[in-house]
Amino acid sequence: PRPAKVPSISQKRGGQWRCAISKMALSGDKVTAYPERAFGPIFWAQHTLESNGTLNLIAQFAPIKNSFPADDLEAKKRRQARLLIDGKEVATAGIDSNSRVAQFRISGLDTTIDHPYSIRYEDAEFSGTIRKEPLTKEQLIVAALSCNDATGFPHNPLVKHVTDQQPDVLAFMGDQIYEPIGGYGLLIGANNTEYDDRTFLCFLRKYAMHGWTWRELMRDVPCFAMPDDHDVFHGNIWGAGGKLADRSVNAGAAAQDSGGYKMSVDFVNAVHQSQTGSLPTPVDPAPTDSGITVYFTDWKYAGIDMAILADRQFKSAPKALLPESKVYNGWPQNYEKQRPALTTPRELDVDGAEMLGDRQEKFLTSWAEKEADGTAWRLVISATPLMTLQSIPEDKFSDGVVPSLKKMRPGEYPETDIPKLDYDSNGWPQTKRDEFAQLIAKANAVHVTGDQHLGSTGQYGIGEWNDSAWWISSPAIANLWPRRWFPKDGGANRREGDPKYTGQFEDGFGNKITLHAASNPYDIDREPSRLFDKAVGYAILRLDRSNGHVSLENWPYYASPKVAAPDNKPYPGWPIVIDPKTNERVK
Repeated sequence: PRPAKVPSISQKRGGQWRCAISKMALSGDKVTAYPERAFGPIFWAQHTLESNGTLNLIAQFAPIKNSFPADDLEAKKRRQARLLIDGKEVATAGIDSNSRVAQFRISGLDTTIDHPYSIRYEDAEFSGTIRKEPLTKEQLIVAALSCNDATGFPHNPLVKHVTDQQPDVLAFMGDQIYEPIGGYGLLIGANNTEYDDRTFLCFLRKYAMHGWTWRELMRDVPCFAMPDDHDVFHGNIWGAGGKLADRSVNAGAAAQDSGGYKMSVDFVNAVHQSQTGSLPTPVDPAPTDSGITVYFTDWKYAGIDMAILADRQFKSAPKALLPESKVYNGWPQNYEKQRPALTTPRELDVDGAEMLGDRQEKFLTSWAEKEADGTAWRLVISATPLMTLQSIPEDKFSDGVVPSLKKMRPGEYPETDIPKLDYDSNGWPQTKRDEFAQLIAKANAVHVTGDQHLGSTGQYGIGEWNDSAWWISSPAIANLWPRRWFPKDGGANRREGDPKYTGQFEDGFGNKITLHAASNPYDIDREPSRLFDKAVGYAILRLDRSNGHVSLENWPYYASPKVAAPDNKPYPGWPIVIDPKTNERVK
């Protein structure tokens, strides 16, 4: 049946019966077994290899029992994960009782050769290869993905198309899960502190779908994930330095607008370990005052120097700092009254508002100012771009209208859209946005992001247009919120032949941007429309060792270089080739 005809899954508990099935067997001519498709108890593994020979590897387990009486040493020993490299056991690790992750850090690995590895647990085994560092490869490929509401699960075509690109690095930049995926509801506890194992299982059964999709690529390709708001069960998040949100009213928008995390410290830490545990050790590993772990760090690999940032964890919440705006769920509710009174929306900038926080700013400043140290390229990877690339009709004052907006046909253009103020972006606070952009430019780095569901590429401006770094934001893998950029006043100084929505703009917060390409959603007559009409896909960065240039590309979900035309090329407007050392477009 079509999805609309499938009845919703009951989330209610109750009744007096329980059901279990054991020793189930299937037989007959129409039954085929695929043992290689077994999923668990070791779900998947992901790893990064550092140029200094340090291996960071995590194994994600099914929710196996992992608590035993203190005197049952044999059971405890059996429930250890063992890591073998080149056929030799090199380490054991316990399985975390919340995240169900076994985490390994191994130093002194020879990065010039491949190393087969396996993770063993009782009679189960998961194997892969730690590939040698590709220092002589002429073109390095970074694949970047974000935002997966699971429409299209298990995404077999997308996985094939990303695999066709032969990535050397795989980056998942946030929203690996959304709250409704799998048909499961949320178990979020009564307040910030009252949780039981079911809360962690609620996350794990959703996150397992991410691993089910990507585990064959993650098996061998260096990989990390970083959480965004939905990964920690937030619609929007302003981490406010890691404090706990006020859930005295409710666990929805009111709690989020108060700033901080509405889930427990243990829950957030479990998400961090399951997603960021394969990253190098944080550069400043002390947890926040509440006890929430941090993950911002520097990863050097194959001539790439990557600063990986938590731009959500320390950001200020706007509601308390801008009381006259009456912010609700990140949107000003008195928009009509306040907007005409502003000389410029940059007046909404507020002293004391944070974006990266002192600790990350200190790290990023040091990273940007130091010598490149033999690396050919530098990337800054975070959840969200430094602007609000979103337009909606003039008479609308919340992105709640986005799912119901008419889908344009190719060539059509809405004539009432204008840029709007969405505080769930890094367009605000503007001073900290400018400082962030300056540091990226100082490092001659490219900014790689996700979050917005709208694939885009362009150049930040601070004092003037085009005086800062370039960014690429990936399209969503699958999404319910197809944001768009169709300002009725087209961009200034756009390249000849480029669409009206490109060129020089100020976003809703008055930030200067020069947009070179955007993957706006269109009704494209490709089924299933609930997936493909939302401009879904992935980002590819090609790093050319011969000249240092970077090709920035956003690809449709259904496209790769190895499929038949016309599906063998990126979205219109890409590729865009830049020279990071001069911040100029060369193609």
